[in-house]
Amino acid sequence: MKTLACCLGLGLFAATAAADPAADFVGTSHRSTDRSLAASSGSRFIEPMDVVAFGLDSQALDPTAQSQIVAAAQWMKDHPRQRLVVEGHTDRLGNSEYNDDLGRRRAEMVRNHLIVNGIDPDRVVIAVFGEGGASRGIDESDRKVVLYASGKPVNVLVHEILDAHEAHSVVWTDKGTVFSEAHGTWVGRL
Repeated sequence: MKTLACCLGLGLFAATAAADPAADFVGTSHRSTDRSLAASSGSRFIEPMDVVAFGLDSQALDPTAQSQIVAAAQWMKDHPRQRLVVEGHTDRLGNSEYNDDLGRRRAEMVRNHLIVNGIDPDRVVIAVFGEGGASRGIDESDRKVVLYASGKPVNVLVHEILDAHEAHSVVWTDKGTVFSEAHGTWVGRL
């Protein structure tokens, strides 16, 4: 019976979390939960994440996307030791070279808006996925940029993104110098 109650409790918690319109980078959400149903102690910090949606064959930011980026920028200002990973994704329409470029342009658009909102470019890491990881069919939810924060050093992040997450390429800056590494290939300074 405890297993059934646990599953029902977690399902209710998931439904509550899904119904919360606030992005992870926005404020804190005060939810009342039964701690006895938790899968862990909840003592480990969970870094925020958000998904910015894009239209078909577009890197344009709509007002919702712009407000998400402003919220992420504010969170970054409040957490100066964090970096923000900006992953550019596409659906499977078009050829893979085009989709890699579109994923890159989407990520750069988000990065540029973060910079305009006061974030140091050295704190933003771009990961290009293109259609890598997209659904088998054509799914508009694959047209996105995923944002997530990390306190890891940039060299660790780059290798995790390329190896574990299998991004096509990663671009970052260090003191204004642009670096890039592609899956299996060090590109270096640009």
